[in-house]
Amino acid sequence: MTVSLQTWMKRAPRPVKLRVKKHDGDTETIDVKGAGGGKRTQWAKLEQTIELIDGATSVDCLGADGTILRSLPLTSDDDADDDEDREERRERASDKAVAKDRRELAAILDAQGKAIERAYAAGSEAASRSNEALTNMVTTLTDNLAIAITNIHNLSANYANALQAQGRPEGDEGNSTVAQLAGLLAPLLMGSMQAPPAPKTNGAAATSPNGKK
Repeated sequence: MTVSLQTWMKRAPRPVKLRVKKHDGDTETIDVKGAGGGKRTQWAKLEQTIELIDGATSVDCLGADGTILRSLPLTSDDDADDDEDREERRERASDKAVAKDRRELAAILDAQGKAIERAYAAGSEAASRSNEALTNMVTTLTDNLAIAITNIHNLSANYANALQAQGRPEGDEGNSTVAQLAGLLAPLLMGSMQAPPAPKTNGAAATSPNGKK
């Protein structure tokens, strides 16, 4: 071809539609405004669309009423080089379209990968905090259990000593030791120091020295 397809299409009067004729007699109509792109890329997109049509032989520029404004053959019998150039342009256009799709897919996969990475980092941080809190709780419970076992051991030893002291022939001294031990056991078992309970009577109310209740 001796003229650029874009330059030829943009000549005044500019077409509203393009009709592409193919070697098998079929035609394809392209809406100029429906090609997309801005003013700078619209005609380039139209050219790529025409070059991707298999078997295209000529292009007609059509007016709003369908009138043919001008026609341009895309192939000729004595111009094989133009056919080869057109095939190369078609392949380049196809490669560009594939490359664009791959870039868009790569961008989507990259964004998805970053989102997964952020979610994994947040989950790991939350799990780390939970494990640390659980470890501290287990450590505290273990320490408290060790203290409780030690206290029970001491209480057992004291109780054994009290029983031995109770069997001695000192009389009231053994009872006094047992009473002291009972006073020590009560607050330890209850968790706080408490006053010993008042001694029970035989059912009669206590009386004052003058005989009054």
